[in-house]
Amino acid sequence: AGSCDGLAAIYAQLVEGVQQRCGVVLQLQASGVRGFDFVTNAVWPAFAKRILKTIPKIFTPAFPHLFHKNYQASMQFVERIEGLCAHRADLERLRAHQLHAEFLPRRNLPVSFQL
Repeated sequence: AGSCDGLAAIYAQLVEGVQQRCGVVLQLQASGVRGFDFVTNAVWPAFAKRILKTIPKIFTPAFPHLFHKNYQASMQFVERIEGLCAHRADLERLRAHQLHAEFLPRRNLPVSFQL
């Protein structure tokens, strides 16, 4: 219970898939084309909703070792998604997105590690 073996590999495949399949869109945004924040409005919601729905217990603190492993993999995933943002304003919009807060562990980390 609580195991999410391969989570880091899944996250890596998701980010690499976006980079490969949507590279042109990412390049357009980086060049200054505005009008649609692709990462915040398309990539992030699709990934975050799917992960939260299919792996709802990735941050269960009942198994501290797994919690820590899943937390680290998930934070690296978030950082890689944030890295897809071409501009500071895009990053700020992503971090302000409701699903950004929902995706991150909802527990107080010091309390979780005491369990």
